[in-house]
Amino acid sequence: MRGGDTVRALAAPTPSDLSPRSFMELLWKIVSAIILALVEGLTEFLPVSSTGHMILVKELLGLDTPPDRVFEIFIQFGAILALCVIYFEQLRRVTKA
Repeated sequence: MRGGDTVRALAAPTPSDLSPRSFMELLWKIVSAIILALVEGLTEFLPVSSTGHMILVKELLGLDTPPDRVFEIFIQFGAILALCVIYFEQLRRVTKA
């Protein structure tokens, strides 16, 4: 394998490399991720379980995510990180006191 072939083999497939069915599956995975991220972000501030809402949406839409919950962990980490960024100044004042 030449150097350029190695890089090509490691690169993500482009839409032209995929069959129409594979492309639609990839597109659905991206849309699913966006939907779940929106549900997590919108329900994070409610006094109810945002994880529960994600589970419900996954079941209602028939979404397949990895069984080891890595996807949900990263979505929740993103929401927590966003809260830390938004409330950084207040968190800093609390930790100094």
